[in-house]
Amino acid sequence: MYPFDRFEIGLPDRQADYPTQVADCAYVRCANPIYAGEPNWHYYGEWFCSSLCIAKYLGADKRCAN
Repeated sequence: MYPFDRFEIGLPDRQADYPTQVADCAYVRCANPIYAGEPNWHYYGEWFCSSLCIAKYLGADKRCAN
């Protein structure tokens, strides 16, 4: 007989699905994969995994102000 208890059937396991890779980080030296559903940075059509990668991509460097 088919079980009618909703807790016995359960929902499909989302961890069993493979994540969908959308792009790679646009900063060449990083190139981390960027997956759908994760918070990432989008800057003028390019995807970045962190704000540090955007800064390096744009040529910024960290210095002490005098």
